[in-house]
Amino acid sequence: MADPVMRMGLIGFQSDSHLCTLLSNRKGLVAWERGPFTEADALWVNGEHAQLVRPGIVRIPSYEQGRPATVLSLKDVDRPIAFTLPLPSPNIQPQYLFNPASPEGVAAIFDNFEGWLRPLATELSIARSLAQRRYQLTSAVYHLQLQGQLVGVIDLNGDVGLHPNLTPRDAAAAEWGGRPPAAHAIPEHFARTPISQIMWQYVMRTGEDLLPERYRHATIYFRGAPRVDQRLVRDTHMLCLSMLAAAPQTLPELLEHTGLSERELVQALAALYLGGSITTHPGKTAWEPRAHSKAARTESNPDSVLTPSLFDSEAAASAAPLASGPQARAHALTAPAPLEMRRRSS
Repeated sequence: MADPVMRMGLIGFQSDSHLCTLLSNRKGLVAWERGPFTEADALWVNGEHAQLVRPGIVRIPSYEQGRPATVLSLKDVDRPIAFTLPLPSPNIQPQYLFNPASPEGVAAIFDNFEGWLRPLATELSIARSLAQRRYQLTSAVYHLQLQGQLVGVIDLNGDVGLHPNLTPRDAAAAEWGGRPPAAHAIPEHFARTPISQIMWQYVMRTGEDLLPERYRHATIYFRGAPRVDQRLVRDTHMLCLSMLAAAPQTLPELLEHTGLSERELVQALAALYLGGSITTHPGKTAWEPRAHSKAARTESNPDSVLTPSLFDSEAAASAAPLASGPQARAHALTAPAPLEMRRRSS
C-alpha cells in the first residue's frame, strides 16, 4: 500500500528545483510533494532574505512578478515550519532551521516533520482503507488489532479513535473486526477524530472519484455547514455551498454557475458530501421548497444528518462481509456520508 502523501509549501525561493528533488527523493514515513502554501501540511521558508517586521512577525519577499510578499506570525503557524540557513538576523527565531545542502540537516528536518505529522498520516491511511473496503463494511463499528492489541476503533456513525503510537504502515497492516454498535467506546488515551474529517482530508488529496453516482443526475440540496475544521474548507467548497444555499441545483447547473472544471467540482462535492453538507434527499435538507417544507420539517433529524444508507441496494447485496459471525450483517447499513461510494458501471 502506498504511503500517505504530505504537501510541502515553499515560500520565497527563487529556484525550487533542488528542494523539489529533496522532496521526491525522501524515503521515510510518508511520501512528499510540493503543494500550494494554503493547503500545505508543512512549510520550508527561504531564510536568507527574511525580514523581521517586529518580534515574531517575519516578511518573506516573493521572486514571482506581481506576487506580494508573505508575512508570517511565527507563533500562530499551525504546522511545522523550517527556515533555510543563513538567517540575516539572530532575532528571527523560527521553529526549525536547516541547510538544504546538508544531507544530515535535511534528514533531521524530515524526521521532525514526519513525527509531527504522523497522526494525520495515520488517519489518511485509515481513510484509504475505508475507501477500499467500502463495499465490505457491514458492521456499525470496527475494531483494529495489531498483534492482538487494540489499536483503533472506527465508529461509522461517529469518530475514529487511534492508538497514539500507531503509524501509517501499522494502520495499513491492522486486522479489521466487525463489532455491534455498543462496542463504539474509544479508550481515553486514543486520539479521536470525526470520521467525516478523516474522509474529507482523504478525498481532497486522492485522485479517486468518491462522489456517489446519484449526485451526477439528482438535484443536490444544501444540508448544513461541513463538520470539519474550518481551516480545511477552501474557496471551491464555499462557492458550492453559496450556490446551493441559494437554491438546489444539479451537477450540470453547478458546472455552469460556478465556472469550476468538472474535476474540481466533483472533488469539492465529494468533500462536502463526506462532511455532511449536501444531500440528494429533500427531506434531509435545510433548504425547504414551499411544496415540501412541511415534509422536510417532519423528516429532518439533526442528530442523524450524517447517516444516509451506506450502500446502494445492488452494491449491498453483492458485498462480502469483512467479519464473520452473527453481528456481521445484523446491523442497519447506515454510516457517515464518507462511505457511500459510487458503484462501478457494469
